[in-house]
Amino acid sequence: MDGRLGTRRTSWYKTGDLVKWLPSGDLVFLGRTDAQVKHHGMRIELQEVRNVLLRHSSVKAAEVLSISQPKCVPVTNSDKVSRPLW
Repeated sequence: MDGRLGTRRTSWYKTGDLVKWLPSGDLVFLGRTDAQVKHHGMRIELQEVRNVLLRHSSVKAAEVLSISQPKCVPVTNSDKVSRPLW
């Protein structure tokens, strides 16, 4: 990168953000290069949440997704739940 954001050379950091540089010099946020999300100011690694779920003896498979909804709802795919997962 050539440091075009300012008049002086700028330091660059690998944040994991994926952006597009427009001819106007503006940056457009496209997403992340990893599965990290921000929720109420906290950065969350979705893979780590999945790993914790999979450590529970009653959980055979798990996926963790980020969706644009105001609530988080656990979903199970089982006709027999012997005990709460939390």
